[in-house]
Amino acid sequence: MNNTVHIKLIFLKTLISLFLIGPVFATGPIKFSIFDSGFCPTKLPNHPLIKIQNVMDVTKTNPNYDCTLPETNHGFKVLKTIIENYKGLKVIEIYPFNIFDKSKNQSIEYWKLALKLSEDNLIPTVVSATGVPMLKKIDIKPNDFFRTTKLFILASGRKEGKLQKMEALFPQDYLPKKNKKIIGSQIKFQESTLKDPQTHHPENVDIWIDELPNEPFSGSSRAVANFVAQMFSK
Repeated sequence: MNNTVHIKLIFLKTLISLFLIGPVFATGPIKFSIFDSGFCPTKLPNHPLIKIQNVMDVTKTNPNYDCTLPETNHGFKVLKTIIENYKGLKVIEIYPFNIFDKSKNQSIEYWKLALKLSEDNLIPTVVSATGVPMLKKIDIKPNDFFRTTKLFILASGRKEGKLQKMEALFPQDYLPKKNKKIIGSQIKFQESTLKDPQTHHPENVDIWIDELPNEPFSGSSRAVANFVAQMFSK
């Protein structure tokens, strides 16, 4: 990690820590929800300070993810990266929400249901390395889909697949600046650093995380996972 990114990360960690201070965060374990799919919790590595809560499927479609090869599942890779890179001393409780149905589609309604359950459990932070691609940006106000969540830590997304022809990404493009941190990926190239040229709305990225060698996946999904692990590590 270059010095600029390291300094920005330290500053952001301090800022976010202050932002999150409250009864739940200050007196108990760190809690955050993760919205994704295919978590394969029984295949995740054990960590003495990290407790993975039961997966909640807000789609009610019982998607059948193949966990015989867990590395093929996006949510598993994100969670595994967080667990393996967490070096902190505090207990962490992670609440996984499956927001992809059996057809591997997500929706704003699934996000709304997951957010309601997350907030009902007094979880202050949502982490996600995904989002809902939208052909055109529509009129959705923040108070239409969240109430008490203090912070969303989100992948910027890349202009590939469904997002390649889309104008907007939910919730990344709909949240107030004060409630979100958008994470992007950058690549070391010889003596310079190259921001991922496929980044969705790079002007909105708050933190760029270096892509490290020999990682199981890349892009802004990997960047979010590494950022979360680093931010909560002491």
